[in-house]
Amino acid sequence: MTFLAPVAMAIAAALAFPTLLVLYLLKLRRRPVRVSAALFWPVARKEVQANVPFARPRFSWLLLLHLLALACAVLALGRPALTGVGAGAGDRVIILLDRGASMSGVDSPEGKSRLERAKQAAKAMVDSQSRGGQTTRIAVVGFGAEASTIIGFTTSRSLLQGAIDGITPTDQPSRLAPAMDVARALAGDGEETSISCVLISDGGIEDLEKVGPAPGTLRYLPVGGGLAAGGAAAPPDRPDNLGIVAFAGDRAPDEPSQVRLFAQVCNTSASAVSAGVVLTLGDKELLRRGVEVPPATAAGPGMLALPLETRQPAGGVLSLRIDRPDALASDNQAWLVLPEPTRPLVWLVRPEGTAGSNGDSLPAGSWMLEAALGEMRVAGVVTLNPAEYDSRAARGAFEGVSLVVFDRVSPKQRPPVPTLAFGAFVPATGLEKDAGERGPTPAVFWSREHPVTRSLSLDTLDVAGSLALRVTNKDSTEVVRGAEGPLVVASLDAGTPRVDVAFDLTRSNWTIQTSFPIFLASAIDWLTSRGQSMKCAAVLTGEPATVSAMAAGELSVTPASGGPAAMTTMASGPGPVRIGMLERAGDYVVQGAGAKATSHLAVNLCNLGESTLETKPELTIAGHTLATGGLGPGRREVWPWFVMAALALLCVEWVAYARALN
Repeated sequence: MTFLAPVAMAIAAALAFPTLLVLYLLKLRRRPVRVSAALFWPVARKEVQANVPFARPRFSWLLLLHLLALACAVLALGRPALTGVGAGAGDRVIILLDRGASMSGVDSPEGKSRLERAKQAAKAMVDSQSRGGQTTRIAVVGFGAEASTIIGFTTSRSLLQGAIDGITPTDQPSRLAPAMDVARALAGDGEETSISCVLISDGGIEDLEKVGPAPGTLRYLPVGGGLAAGGAAAPPDRPDNLGIVAFAGDRAPDEPSQVRLFAQVCNTSASAVSAGVVLTLGDKELLRRGVEVPPATAAGPGMLALPLETRQPAGGVLSLRIDRPDALASDNQAWLVLPEPTRPLVWLVRPEGTAGSNGDSLPAGSWMLEAALGEMRVAGVVTLNPAEYDSRAARGAFEGVSLVVFDRVSPKQRPPVPTLAFGAFVPATGLEKDAGERGPTPAVFWSREHPVTRSLSLDTLDVAGSLALRVTNKDSTEVVRGAEGPLVVASLDAGTPRVDVAFDLTRSNWTIQTSFPIFLASAIDWLTSRGQSMKCAAVLTGEPATVSAMAAGELSVTPASGGPAAMTTMASGPGPVRIGMLERAGDYVVQGAGAKATSHLAVNLCNLGESTLETKPELTIAGHTLATGGLGPGRREVWPWFVMAALALLCVEWVAYARALN
């Protein structure tokens, strides 16, 4: 038996026992009284002798009963507890159960996953803390990249075991910080000494340096690899696992039908492994290739870089699969959404009388601009004069238009699509034009960071004259500057990108330099987001996913292979909708009133830490190595027994005192 509050017990004993003895030793004050008979003198004489101050006390059953009752009360204040019979009334246990991707690894002789073995260990802990009708309150928290309460504090063994059985695996990385936040919320403001936390995991946790303090004590129960469910050591065999840890791709800028892919495969076993990889688009197999992945070393898993190319004029969902069973199935396949090849439609607006396409009346700069636009992999260039543009702008006829290029024409109505202006002013947020014109200047500065100018060299650019543009806030950026002010300004006008070139091409030597077509291609890519639209899209299981809504309505994210919706949310209107993290990797279809008809979402694991399947026999958090193993024998507080004993002794004392009087 142990005492949980020995200090309080010692203080109570130091005060109570001397007080009781003093009360028995003090002499009672009496006054003289005349009586008619001496019948009661013998009893009075005994009472007087018992209360003589500082005399040696005589044996008294009443004093003995008082001492025993007081001793029971003092012991109850010390919170006595018995060990080995459960955690005890008032104690609380929080089980933190890892359900990250590596916990789905199958590396035990009996063919069970690490998560199944962890659930067995959790249920055994519930049994050990619930024997003998104890009232241990236990809660269970499951975590991957996010954490949630599986079941709150309860003493019901059946409810706890049912909740543990219902825990499902995820393909997310393991992060302990969110689980610790949930544990602290569950613990509330209770005494930390009554809280015990047990982490059941393989130790593959990626955010140990970010984990905050645990409520009460924290122990680590390792599972997986060369460890049994209780943490017992076994021969350290490396798990047999090949995993896709990187998968990306895009369409070639010079040939959009050419798809370039890159994958990286890891090998955790101690020997080189040969396997086949299969690339598919939807249900169509595109290629099959045999690979050999080098073995793991002391430095880490063996790695193989895998570049792939295929020609696909259409879009769809690409899938790369390792055609070989191993310890972890969720990293054997990865997906990418391949976009349709896009070519922007461009409007070219220039002054009246120069709109002919034969170039008879075109200045050299305008002719070079039209010729360069035709070589920029665009869907087409529609040439308009100012009147034709104003007519279409008044009707809002911009459907299908990706970019409007203004050549020496300042529009009366700003288009709602990206613009590129030469020698013209298109008003934008953060950009103004002063009266007059700036004089001749070379290019004295250009940004090496902005996408429009990062690939340029403008040492030989000379400008005869330019508009007096002025940047007024951070929404506009000078990307090329002359001696007197900006020559090229890139702006984000309420989310719509615009580029203003302050000079007329006919008044510069730019069109005869190699930097001009490079600038034009970079500007078109940035303005139309063509560089982004050519990349294959995917999201990781540890990242929040975003889908595009075309209108307000309900959105559902459903696995393409079938089954119930993985997530449902509401779109308030057109634009991106953040739907949070998805637990399982795969190809998902986004459906609903606010989604595109053929919208797909690719979700991949691609996490080297999870694919490694490493099991850590011990964990260190904030410089402190956690104690390993389960809770072991619990304790049960028995102070109510001592309180009842004190009350029983007081009842006996009352009966004895009453009999003595009679």
